[in-house]
Amino acid sequence: MDYDEDFEDHDGILTGDVFYRERMALRPDALITVRLEDITRGTPRLIGDQIIRARGQQVPISFNIAYDPAHITPDQRIVINARIEDGQGRTIFVNRAPVPVITGNYPSSGVQVMLVRSEENGN
Repeated sequence: MDYDEDFEDHDGILTGDVFYRERMALRPDALITVRLEDITRGTPRLIGDQIIRARGQQVPISFNIAYDPAHITPDQRIVINARIEDGQGRTIFVNRAPVPVITGNYPSSGVQVMLVRSEENGN
């Protein structure tokens, strides 16, 4: 099964928030990307994602990612990765490590993803 295909049935919804602790407002043109990935075999495989335009919204920013639970087995390592980019496509915030979700008694709702300043920007 190719996880990049669109699922007709989305019986599962992963919910949560992305946030950071820095005292810094997001610009209205910022993009927040949250990806649900299977990292069981090392290389991340996309299960679902959500791209959110800030449009004045500030952290915490809620996300809802639809996925098909029939394509997830208990032995898989399912994670969330998130980032915030400025209006020019530069990454300004990322999560340091993938956040485990869904399998292995990890949550599928109320997931909290803390982001830190990206080193890509020299910050």
